[in-house]
Amino acid sequence: MNYVIFIYSFFILNSSFKLICSECCNDSWTTNHLLKYCGDGNFVHGSYCSYGSCNIFGCNCDGGCISKDQSWIRGDIVGCRRVKTSTKLAYIHTFIYAGNGRIIEVIPNKVNNGSMADQRNDRETDFCIVMNGMFFTRLRDFGLSFTQDRETILRRAEKIVNKSWPYDYFKNNCQHFISYILTNNRHTQLPGIDIDQVQFPFPPWNSELPIIDD
Repeated sequence: MNYVIFIYSFFILNSSFKLICSECCNDSWTTNHLLKYCGDGNFVHGSYCSYGSCNIFGCNCDGGCISKDQSWIRGDIVGCRRVKTSTKLAYIHTFIYAGNGRIIEVIPNKVNNGSMADQRNDRETDFCIVMNGMFFTRLRDFGLSFTQDRETILRRAEKIVNKSWPYDYFKNNCQHFISYILTNNRHTQLPGIDIDQVQFPFPPWNSELPIIDD
């Protein structure tokens, strides 16, 4: 009997040791709409944000964990989550990474050259992730044609830097800007992405938008 208890205790301690010493991959995040994403901007497949299978605790995963902060590639769509404050809801500020720490973003009321360092160091920033997959899925769901080519995305964004942008927090924000860059479509209702805020589409035929000459 004591021998059985010893073996059982050893198994429990050994499992606990592996759990403590191994990396655990439950680092997903859930939006206000209860959608769960991993750090690469894709939906959680299974229970944990890992590249392979994990144990029942979400640890010791094959291939390691999908981390939130990535090494950005030119033309990536990046989103930095701003935490909820007493005056603002939580939201995702999205922009296009242009390389060498530079970003192209929408601010009231223009398309702006900005800094990745400023985004990551903002005191309200929780984390930043690549969001290409999220936007592609959203636009595909709307039946819209769009580009996935990073160089095309970046080229379009560069052409309207410093142009005016009819900014509206709900109806014409940074997420709508990304949809516009991806589709180059001024004549259709374009979606934001259903993340952490209520989204409204563009009105049709939005003549205020800067023209992108492909």
